[in-house]
Amino acid sequence: MTPLNEEAAKNRANTINKVAEQLYDKYRKQMDLLEKSTLCKVRGSLQPMDVYGLGKQLEQWDDYFAMCEEQGNVNLLGKIPTVAYDVITAVHGASIIPIISSVQPIEEERGIVYFKTVRAANTKGSQTAADVLVDPRVNIVTPNGYSNNSITNEVAATGDGSTKTFSYTVAALPVRSETMSVTLQDSTTVYAQDVGASSGSDVGQILGAGVWGTVNYVTGAVSLTFGTAPVTGKSVFVSYQQNYELSTDIPQIDSFFASQTIQAKIYALKGTVGLLQSFGMLSVSVWSLKTSSRKTSSKRSILKSVATLSATSRLRLRVPTRGIVIRRLTCRISNTSRPTKTLSLWRSVTWRSMLVVVRSRRSLRVATTVRCSRLCRAS
Repeated sequence: MTPLNEEAAKNRANTINKVAEQLYDKYRKQMDLLEKSTLCKVRGSLQPMDVYGLGKQLEQWDDYFAMCEEQGNVNLLGKIPTVAYDVITAVHGASIIPIISSVQPIEEERGIVYFKTVRAANTKGSQTAADVLVDPRVNIVTPNGYSNNSITNEVAATGDGSTKTFSYTVAALPVRSETMSVTLQDSTTVYAQDVGASSGSDVGQILGAGVWGTVNYVTGAVSLTFGTAPVTGKSVFVSYQQNYELSTDIPQIDSFFASQTIQAKIYALKGTVGLLQSFGMLSVSVWSLKTSSRKTSSKRSILKSVATLSATSRLRLRVPTRGIVIRRLTCRISNTSRPTKTLSLWRSVTWRSMLVVVRSRRSLRVATTVRCSRLCRAS
């Protein structure tokens, strides 16, 4: 990494660490939950980048909620404000994305993301020096034989039909003992294997069928002799392993810091049936109705409201959602002297608050039930 890129990366890391500390204190409860998540179990501990990524998402939710409050649209969010923090934290902690890459929230629809690219510093295997191996903007390149110490089918010589003895120096030094093998192109009868060196020697003996020779482990010099001269155009291959323990030219990679401006994509889904409508399409509406009278305290019931009313008392039913069409509202009125009566009131009426006036000389017990055989939002 160049000094300029190193300085830029260091400055950004310092900025992230500083902001992460502030976000950790601001959203301490959510950070405690994140520490128990799968993400932290995989990483081993909570990282500054994880705190930064989650904190920025929580801040964006705060900004969105504040905007809804200013515009008077908070009621449209339903139950979301009560669970938003927990949902955002749970999704971030259970997602595989922060594990395989860094999550970098951007403040607006258009922002800058930072990433690190990796390139080869040496020429080996399928790669040449300066070839890019990793770049998030393109596919990852899988090097073949770059970091591996095994070299397969390196061409040592080419037959001319008459030459039986060949000399060759391998490309990767030093050679690991007893790993070299010799083969002849398109031949299954000519082959040899390094069987090792005598005590105190750096020269290994190559023995086999139709070919023999030596290999110097330090210099890489190979000497081969064939019983029959290889056919013209046929290649002599050597395969071996480089001794990384003694090598001074182990393949290296270079990384450098880069950035790119991106345009965030917005995804939106519009439901044809909202949560309230789906909830109301049950066999019995699950409204929470409020009843009140002059001489009785308010009671709440999920399915129906019951109140004991005195003479000429008022029963107020209030639905906590605007623009709802109630298809049928029934009041069951009963007392000791009269049989139970069922009254059907207000069909296909859109209302928020409805006032029912019940007049009687005696105390009545009124059971009010809202049944929604057909429930929809008013246009």
